[in-house]
Amino acid sequence: MSAAAAVLVTNGCSQPDNGPLRNVRGLLTLSDLNKAPILATIYVILSEIETTLAQLIDVACTDPWEWIQKLSRQRQAQVLGYWELAKKQNVDAGAILSCTLGDLVIIGRKIDPVRNVFVFRNIAGRDALDCLRDLRNRVAHPIAPLVRGIEDVKTLGATLTYAVEMLSRLNDHQVEG
Repeated sequence: MSAAAAVLVTNGCSQPDNGPLRNVRGLLTLSDLNKAPILATIYVILSEIETTLAQLIDVACTDPWEWIQKLSRQRQAQVLGYWELAKKQNVDAGAILSCTLGDLVIIGRKIDPVRNVFVFRNIAGRDALDCLRDLRNRVAHPIAPLVRGIEDVKTLGATLTYAVEMLSRLNDHQVEG
């Protein structure tokens, strides 16, 4: 199996301290990384980020218009329309529920208490927050393989590492706030 066809899964496990595979926990093929259990696990992490970020924005902005106006006119109309429709159907849980992760990232970048939680970083030459948004869309709406080669695996690994770090920071901020 070529290096581009497999990924070694490592962590700080208690394996023998010598040898090149001392931290190996398993082996995943590129096909494995594109299967439903992996996608579902990634989706759970991204959903937690989305939910926690929405809660932080909701707490930071007591008036929804404070954050709604941070969106484009088209997204404002969609958010307000969804919210009004939900209210008419007696399912009003707030306008924030109509936001996508992309919307929440845009809003969070523009609101100080939330922006201060973000870690700004590049992954493969792109903004890490944009990588999170794109990963969420690719996992939620899989129309193509998540990874096709070793570069995709590296980007996925960096994005997931960033996602776990962001989730930790969001959760820490939520406890403090």
